[in-house]
Amino acid sequence: MITPVRVSELDRALDTRLTVEGIIDDEPDVRENTQHIVVRITQPRDTKIQVATSRYQHFSYGDRVRVEGVLKLPQAFASDAGREFDYPHFLAKDGIGYQMSYAQVHVIDMGNGNPVWALLYRIKQTYTDGLAAALSEPEAGLAAGITAGDKRAMGGQLLEDFRTAGVVHIVVLSGYNIAIVSTAVLFMLGRLSRKVGSGLGALAIVLFVIATGGSAAAVRAGVMACLALFAYATNRTYDVSRALVVAAVAMVLWNPLTLLYDPGFQLSVISTIGIIYVSPLFERWFGAVTEAFGIRSILATTVGTQITVMPFLLYQTGNLSIVALPVNLLIVPAVPLSMLLTFIAGVAGVIAPSASVFVGAPAYLVLSYILAIVDWAVRIPFASVQVPAFPLWSVLVTYLIGIAAYFSLVRKMDDVRHTGAI
Repeated sequence: MITPVRVSELDRALDTRLTVEGIIDDEPDVRENTQHIVVRITQPRDTKIQVATSRYQHFSYGDRVRVEGVLKLPQAFASDAGREFDYPHFLAKDGIGYQMSYAQVHVIDMGNGNPVWALLYRIKQTYTDGLAAALSEPEAGLAAGITAGDKRAMGGQLLEDFRTAGVVHIVVLSGYNIAIVSTAVLFMLGRLSRKVGSGLGALAIVLFVIATGGSAAAVRAGVMACLALFAYATNRTYDVSRALVVAAVAMVLWNPLTLLYDPGFQLSVISTIGIIYVSPLFERWFGAVTEAFGIRSILATTVGTQITVMPFLLYQTGNLSIVALPVNLLIVPAVPLSMLLTFIAGVAGVIAPSASVFVGAPAYLVLSYILAIVDWAVRIPFASVQVPAFPLWSVLVTYLIGIAAYFSLVRKMDDVRHTGAI
C-alpha cells in the first residue's frame, strides 16, 4: 500500500527513492532513447513531476500511474558554447517543480483527464498513425511536424539539421503554420455567414492549437487569428500590431513566467515584430525582384525576420546559420503545398491504409524535396557557425540601435516619397 506523499514533504524527500501516484497531465513526449511524461500529484495540492522512463512503454494523457524513482530538483545546464539554460524556471512556467529519471512507471487506470483534451490527442495520434501508413521515414516524421507539431519521429539528428539550416520553425508549428491552417479554415467556411463562419473558424483554431501541444508560438498565432476572425465577424478593422500586443499581454497575464523563461514565446513575438515592421522595408527595396509566385514577399519576409531575430537567437543558442536565407527561400514556398498534401495523405492512411501509399505519393515528393534541400545545406562547409556566449545587455543595446536605425530609415523613406510627390 502506498502512503501519499505530501507536497510539503517533497523537498525533504529529495535525492531519495520514493513512490508516488498521479495522473499524466500532458501528451507523452517520446524521444529517441527515453520517454518524458508529466505526472500531476493531487494531494494535498497540485504539483507536477517530470518523469523520464523507457520509451517502449505506452502511456496516454489521463492515465493514473504509480511512479517509483529518485526525486530531484531540475538543474540549469550549460551548452558547449558556454550558454547556461535556466531549466528550472523553464519547467516552472508549466508548473513542473521536480524530476525523476530512470523511473519505473505502472499504469493503474485510464481516462482520468479532461475528456476534450483526451479526444483531441486521440485524433492527433490516429492522424499521425495514418501518416506512418502512407509515408516512409523520415518523410512521415517531417509530415507530422509540419501539420501536427509532432517532431518526435524526426529524430535528434534530423532536427539538428533543420536547426543548422535555419528552418526548424517549419517543424515546430510556428505562427507561419498556424496562419496557413487559419487561411484554409476560412476558405472551407467561406460560404457560411460571417458570424457563423468566424465562430466555427475560431473554434477550429483553438482545438487545433490544443491538439498540437499549445506551444507559445502556436498560442500567440492562434490568439491573433481569433482576433482577426472577430474583426471580420463584426466588420471592424484588424490592426495586426494591436493584435500582437493583445496576444502577448494576455499570455503574460495568464502565465507571467512566460515572459522571461519561455524562449519560444520570446522568439515568436520578436519574429512577428520583424514581419510587421521590418519586412515591409525590404519589400520596398526589392522592387526589382519579381512578384511571381510571391517571391518578392517571401524574400522580404525571410530577410526581415532573420535580421530581427538574429541577436536573440545568437544570445540563446549561439548558432549562426550561414545558409538560412537561401534555404528559407527554397523551402518556405513549398510549405503550404506540403501541408495540404500531407493532410490528404494522413486522412488516406486512416481511411484506406492499403491505398494510402499511392495517395501519399505527391506529399512524399514535396517532403523529399524539403529534406533534400536541408541535407544539401548542412553539407556546405561552415553552414553553421557557433558564436561565443555574450551578455544580455549587448542584445538589448543591439535592439536599441536597431530601433533607432529603423525609425531613421522610415523617416528618410517618407521624406523621399513626399519629395517625389511634390
